[in-house]
Amino acid sequence: MYELSLLAIVADKDVPRACNVLSTLCAQDPWETIHHVHFFRAKDVPALWKELDQALGRQSYHIQVRYEVAKGDFGNGIPTDFNAVPATLRGLITQRKKIEIWGQKNLYKILIGKQYGLISDQIEQAYLFFRDDVEFTLHRHSYPQHPSVSPTIPANPLPPWSGIVDVDDMHHWLLQVKMHVIQDNKPDEVRKAQERLLAIKKELDGIFQFEVVDRQVYDSRVPLQAQGAPAPLPQVVRAHD
Repeated sequence: MYELSLLAIVADKDVPRACNVLSTLCAQDPWETIHHVHFFRAKDVPALWKELDQALGRQSYHIQVRYEVAKGDFGNGIPTDFNAVPATLRGLITQRKKIEIWGQKNLYKILIGKQYGLISDQIEQAYLFFRDDVEFTLHRHSYPQHPSVSPTIPANPLPPWSGIVDVDDMHHWLLQVKMHVIQDNKPDEVRKAQERLLAIKKELDGIFQFEVVDRQVYDSRVPLQAQGAPAPLPQVVRAHD
């Protein structure tokens, strides 16, 4: 599966306005989600994930294990059994290639047993909007542990919501407009998705300034910074039609 996207940086003070624009565009209220995201890195992948194994070969890569949480889970002092809670495994392989495996239990135990190393522990807060098969995601990442500490285990239990620290010092959010091409071996389908994204870019011109982010956000063959991906919002260049 290929994921194609547009990206725009949104200032924290502009998030309510951005949500209003996207609510009007998609004719829906924002759907808020919060995930506790563990970033792991290794060279070998368990054989039970055959598609991921075939796509990766011997190259180094990073993956996410994503647990859905709620604001009430922060600061309540109750630890999470990461092996008992279903999670999503997301493999980030190349600039566009993405593989997801949903509803898996025991992921933490499996990954640690396969010599995966935790490279970052983050909280992702997002507002989601949908128009047909286009997904609009306005999100930010925060650290549940002090960013100067390189995590060896995830924060558990979670700290109070007021205690998490934004990954980006400027407190920016990122708007990502995404389309997925399931049959990624069909160039015509990829091209059609690109054309639709360009049409959305023009439709929202003057409201959002869409950007192209550094390749390392998508390509796991590029080394990550110590605190993981995404790092503080990367250097950007303007997208060109």
